[in-house]
Amino acid sequence: MKNYKIGTRLAGGFGLLIALSLAMLTSGIYQLNQVSSSTQQMMQEPLRKERLASDWHATLVAGVQRSMAVARSNDDSLVELFAAENTRASKESGKRQEDFASLISTPEEKALFDKVGEYRQSYIKKRDAIITEKGAGNFDRARALFDDEFVPASNGYLASVEALRDHQRASIDKMGQDINTGASRGDLILAITGALSAIIGVLIAWVLTRSIVQPLSRAVQATQAVAAGDLTHNVQPEGRDEAAQLLHALQ
Repeated sequence: MKNYKIGTRLAGGFGLLIALSLAMLTSGIYQLNQVSSSTQQMMQEPLRKERLASDWHATLVAGVQRSMAVARSNDDSLVELFAAENTRASKESGKRQEDFASLISTPEEKALFDKVGEYRQSYIKKRDAIITEKGAGNFDRARALFDDEFVPASNGYLASVEALRDHQRASIDKMGQDINTGASRGDLILAITGALSAIIGVLIAWVLTRSIVQPLSRAVQATQAVAAGDLTHNVQPEGRDEAAQLLHALQ
């Protein structure tokens, strides 16, 4: 240390502190980017799939209620009244099914989606069968189909869509936990880096101060001795920095 000029030592010490500060800044930016990327990823796919499944489920609930009203009522006009709405709901469900299929990313998700498709086909088949029997005036047959076939099919369809929706919500919850974990890890890294920077900064300040003050103190002592007329004062210069050069001159 004493072989380096004071300016070089100061520059090196401040340079190291600046490097540590840049390391903290880089770490902070990286952690923020990770959190931002994870949040964006959650918004792009899992949340979109959860909304598709939720909307699908809401449309299905309304459709089941309409089909129940048709099956339990002796009013033939309900079939025509709900025909347009059932057609629209079927198109919406089909569109959501296509949109969801394009976003499937895991085997578990694919299995849940395929089960929804199976129940949907069965549900539509039972619903149309009831409407056909009602149109033909076979009310007893329509009610029997409702109790024996439509209710189990609609319950299975609803449960399968709910399972698909809940799976997406679980995925979102997991991603949220991962984001929180990443944020906590980033805070810990920043805290550790900050503590290390503070410790290293104090150490650098102590070393630099000691390496500059001690030689200058010896130079002051030698100068005071010379000023007092003592030319026998023992001067021991060490190193090649400015303080050492001053001690050499006094010697």
